Amino acid sequence: VAVDQSSENMRTFSLRESAESALMTLHHEFKNTRLIVVIRCDEQLEIHSDPGALSQIIINMLNNSLIHGFYPEEYGKIEMEFAVENDQLWFTYQDDGHGMTEEACRRVFEPFYTTRHDRGGSGLGMHLVYNLVTQGLNGCISCQSSLGTGVRFQIAIPLGETAIHDRMTTGPWCSLK
Repeated sequence: VAVDQSSENMRTFSLRESAESALMTLHHEFKNTRLIVVIRCDEQLEIHSDPGALSQIIINMLNNSLIHGFYPEEYGKIEMEFAVENDQLWFTYQDDGHGMTEEACRRVFEPFYTTRHDRGGSGLGMHLVYNLVTQGLNGCISCQSSLGTGVRFQIAIPLGETAIHDRMTTGPWCSLK
């Protein structure tokens, strides 16, 4: 998947509004579920980044939880937490769904890897997320999960001068906590 690495899509935007808008695009998919989505983000937090890439990341992660994390009619919770520290955006995404095997967690970012062809999984959603994070936003992403414990993704994306500098150097920049 090719990801545009140019800075022409960069702008300053409200992170909370962007996350809420991404969630609203999936309103139809979520309205008949028993899932609760919680967004933890300072109302005043604005960042300079690519809002389209961030929205795609959120949408694909939410879809992944819908397809893989929960059965229809099952209760569950999805949490997204955003914070900025030391010129980087920290984004933690987690659900309390079924979780993944060790192998699935290790392979989740591989193209065409899916455990749910029967529910519409193509195996491209998390591969796209990985490419958007690492190539499009020059960040990094990790996955932690085990069966029965849900899933947790941590994303670090450089902002400000760090982001500008790192887009001009080779390799992704990252220091996950």
